[in-house]
Amino acid sequence: MTLEYINKCEIPEECDPEENVFDLSRKIVHFIFRNGIIEDMNAGKYGYDEYSKIPGNTPLEVISQLSNKDMMALNKYMMDRVGYILHLIQNAEYTKLHYILDQEKYNGSDWDRPDIEKIEKDTEDLMLIEFSRHKDINN
Repeated sequence: MTLEYINKCEIPEECDPEENVFDLSRKIVHFIFRNGIIEDMNAGKYGYDEYSKIPGNTPLEVISQLSNKDMMALNKYMMDRVGYILHLIQNAEYTKLHYILDQEKYNGSDWDRPDIEKIEKDTEDLMLIEFSRHKDINN
């Protein structure tokens, strides 16, 4: 029910739980992974896959650091993991969810804390732009 609400299912009883998990997984993976630094690493004037065709003295910043095959593998890995977590939440399998997350309790303990304020500001800025567009369209 929570996932259906998050995904704005118009008529929850008509929502397909598997489709809902897929749709939310795709959106979350794009938000937290695909549309960020990883996209910059994959983008470039010259593709990593065509390394032999890249002219000499080409600056490194215009060469993709990841091949398309790498990108597909990373996207699949992220979709599988996020999809599984959402599946566990959707099916109230909290023991399994606790187990898989508890396995990571010591990993990343020295990482920086999330910069919630930055993401909140970025989100608010995007929402203002979107609301302004809708206002302009309706006027």
